[in-house]
Amino acid sequence: MILRLFRFVLLLVLCLFASKSEAYLQTLNPESFNRLYALAAQGDVSSIMNAVSRGLNVDALNSEGDTGLCVAAKRRNKTAYKSFIRSGANGSHPCTWEISGYQNFQNSVWAPATKNQDTAVVANYTGSAWSWKKKALVGAGVVALIAGGALALSSGGGGGSKNKEDPNCLHGYWKGDVCVCATGYSGTKCDACASGYDHYGTKECYKHLNCEHGYQKGNKCVCNTGYGGNLCQGCADGYGKDSTGICVLLSGDIYGNDSNSNYNYHNTISINNQDYANVYGMFYDAGDTIHWHYLDADKFANTYKRAESQKVIIVTGQDSEGKDETEEVDYVPLNEHHTIEISNESDGRVYGMYSNNANTIYNLYIVVEGSGIVAKGTTSEELRSLPGLASANIDIYNKGDGYVYGIWGNGEILSGEFNTGSAADGSEAKLNSSINIYNNGAGNA
Repeated sequence: MILRLFRFVLLLVLCLFASKSEAYLQTLNPESFNRLYALAAQGDVSSIMNAVSRGLNVDALNSEGDTGLCVAAKRRNKTAYKSFIRSGANGSHPCTWEISGYQNFQNSVWAPATKNQDTAVVANYTGSAWSWKKKALVGAGVVALIAGGALALSSGGGGGSKNKEDPNCLHGYWKGDVCVCATGYSGTKCDACASGYDHYGTKECYKHLNCEHGYQKGNKCVCNTGYGGNLCQGCADGYGKDSTGICVLLSGDIYGNDSNSNYNYHNTISINNQDYANVYGMFYDAGDTIHWHYLDADKFANTYKRAESQKVIIVTGQDSEGKDETEEVDYVPLNEHHTIEISNESDGRVYGMYSNNANTIYNLYIVVEGSGIVAKGTTSEELRSLPGLASANIDIYNKGDGYVYGIWGNGEILSGEFNTGSAADGSEAKLNSSINIYNNGAGNA
């Protein structure tokens, strides 16, 4: 009779282990796993058992393939380890097999024995000569039986619990038989946004904001150009409402380049300002105004040059009779000089270059099609005398108290860029791109 009972119990253990083997492959997201471990570290076994009764796998893995029990063993956290064991965790899980000094750690957790310890668990880990690898089948079954007993003692899945946290309640806490969600969240696991709330470009839930002239991101309004305020209900600094109620740039602004082209064809723009509000060396708003396409419609530049190579004869040396030896080479005369000079004494804002619509703004933009500027170590005066310099300068001298911007834009901003597809070895491009701001006012530059 005893032998039959032993075989029955052993068969039951193996069945329990088989039902749990697939659970080894289950994982928890980092937030839920961290909450589960935090409960174990606090010794809150009842909270873990309530979660287990509602479907939580106490042996679920983290992203590194460890159960909570294995993490506790690696960290040598005895409180967390005991909590997992008493909650039904598998003390012989495969993730324990490679933990250095694991068996010694087990012994230190359960010895010396006290009256309050689970004697069956203690015997399982300290009273056997087997290695924990060999005890995987039987050990898992014993723990499963212990967990089953604990589940049986937990009436109604932990009804009436006073837990403050629970791994299954992502944005709330467990009370009674339900998750009590934090403000803005809903669902059985508090993992959805409640009515009137949404993510608005983030991972959290935020209350809807009535952004009048903009859009919501998180718990803030991102205003359209020209608008400001918490709800984008008013005009931004430097803007005012016209007769139709639309926020436009205030009158009295001064523009060095008022043709709204996307290229400084003036070569030099000089502005001396004392009375106007905002100052713009170059202003480009192609979305609303007719413009000249010196560049692609989505670019905006102070200096712009698209050059093709030219043939130039240079002296490369002398032959035995003292006559010059020459060579025909490709040479690109850049010779582009554009400058924006702004002297300002008013308290308005100063912009060397300003654009709302250009995807890319360049102070200096050169595109060379050909072999580039070829030097090859020659001392030819002919080559030296040819122009080969491109420069783009923005100089702002400010005494007012407004903010100062060398370049302002909504897209990519580059001080200078030189592009060539087939420059020869030894190519030399003389490029200079500078932005100089001299500010004596109180505003930021």
